[in-house]
Amino acid sequence: MKQIAEIDKDVLPDADVVVFFEINYDDWLELLKVRNRPTDQDEDFMKNFETQKFLLEATKRLCEEKGIELIVFQQDISSVQDTSLKLKGLLEDKLAQKVKK
Repeated sequence: MKQIAEIDKDVLPDADVVVFFEINYDDWLELLKVRNRPTDQDEDFMKNFETQKFLLEATKRLCEEKGIELIVFQQDISSVQDTSLKLKGLLEDKLAQKVKK
């Protein structure tokens, strides 16, 4: 994971905005249940939830270092359409704030 992050940091172009999708543990478990993949119930896989906080911290550092706007999007249990509209609203709000400056 660290190697991938280092390569991405060097190779990927700088973004204007990074959207980090965050989810709480109970919603994550519910989504895994709906997805119903055998590997999702693996004990080692279940430990992966904790990596979310490390990924968020790394993302925050990168955005601060490069001057990139960061939006932390709280994912929840909802339809794709509702989630898309919620994200669209957040992005439009950020754009409107930039235009005012």
